[in-house]
Amino acid sequence: MSKRLGTEALIVSTAYHGDNHLICHLLTPDTGMIHAYARHARSRKSRFSSGLEVCDRGRIEYSPPRNEGLASLHEFITESSYPGLRTNLDCMLCANFLCELADRLIEDDAGDCEAAYTLLVASLESLSELRAQNEILKTCFRSAAFLLKHLGYDSSFTTRDAGSHQFYALIQYIEQQLLSSPLKTRTALTHTIQAYVKRTQAE
Repeated sequence: MSKRLGTEALIVSTAYHGDNHLICHLLTPDTGMIHAYARHARSRKSRFSSGLEVCDRGRIEYSPPRNEGLASLHEFITESSYPGLRTNLDCMLCANFLCELADRLIEDDAGDCEAAYTLLVASLESLSELRAQNEILKTCFRSAAFLLKHLGYDSSFTTRDAGSHQFYALIQYIEQQLLSSPLKTRTALTHTIQAYVKRTQAE
């Protein structure tokens, strides 16, 4: 029988596998990123108490992968789903952007990721309490900038003003220097920034 382990985790990405199963990418403070298979997660007989949504945080029980496969997710006990995020499209967009950064920049079994995990959790908590679009975008920019710093990338963004031009520069740096393909959240995020700039200019 496979050894079962437990830890804190934040869901940063999910993907369907078949009709009822999920592949979850989970950021943990002690082992980095865990890619886990959640069998029957979307079925009526699911053993998971939550829907296993991106930005859900909780305690997990899992079995490590065999060879190069996926870990097996046995249990996810939700501690917070940040409901404030899910009632505001701007908040949810920024939260998904930050989760995508973590998902794509933190390697599997990266080891100690407590700083990045703590920062991401704190960022989601802050976003969930905001409603003003300018504050949401500023928080998103600063959180992304400090996440890059914690992961050992360009730290100069942490000292820059959280304006639209700097946000565009941050996204461009990430896509051109760190990733091999565009961010999935890029289009929606840039459209949101553009709409905010146009509205403030018109006021």
